[in-house]
Amino acid sequence: MVLLAPVTLDAIHALLPASALGECQAEAIKLEIEKIEKPSAQLLERIIDTTVPSVIAAHEQRISKHAGQKAMLKEKSAEMGRPANTFEDTLRTALNFLAKP
Repeated sequence: MVLLAPVTLDAIHALLPASALGECQAEAIKLEIEKIEKPSAQLLERIIDTTVPSVIAAHEQRISKHAGQKAMLKEKSAEMGRPANTFEDTLRTALNFLAKP
């Protein structure tokens, strides 16, 4: 019975829905990514239209900055769905704490 408890609790933990706060944060990140993509597309159009090398370089720097921000936000979004620790680790820590008052 002791061996089945963590498996059962882990299965229950996996079925729990994501919190509303996490969903709001994920939506905010999506909106932020969209805000970054629009200026990047505009800068690409400006690069195509211009022939001045210094202007092209400035636009390329802005695009690379936007790409870095976009990558950071996507990474942040991917990490949001995962818990910091596994359920087993959290349960073990809690049980060890309770065992040693």
